[in-house]
Amino acid sequence: MSGSILFEHQQVEDALNRIADAMVGAEVYLVGIHSGGADVADAIQKRLEAKGASVFRGNLDISFYRDDLDRIAPYPLVRTSKLPF
Repeated sequence: MSGSILFEHQQVEDALNRIADAMVGAEVYLVGIHSGGADVADAIQKRLEAKGASVFRGNLDISFYRDDLDRIAPYPLVRTSKLPF
């Protein structure tokens, strides 16, 4: 990775707001894939709940399904998957 900035902070905030706005009024089920995807799902959930929307939320760990599992570590960090819906 070159370390270059792809998006400024405000651009990311604007994109998250547009995503949340598009979901308002729908029955929403968010599944965040650990680890970065869970953070994105959290950010969208917060925006939706601030608008009064109800959100079903879960997390999924795909550690054992990675195609590079043998290269990342002998003992990968495995998180809990939780899909309460």
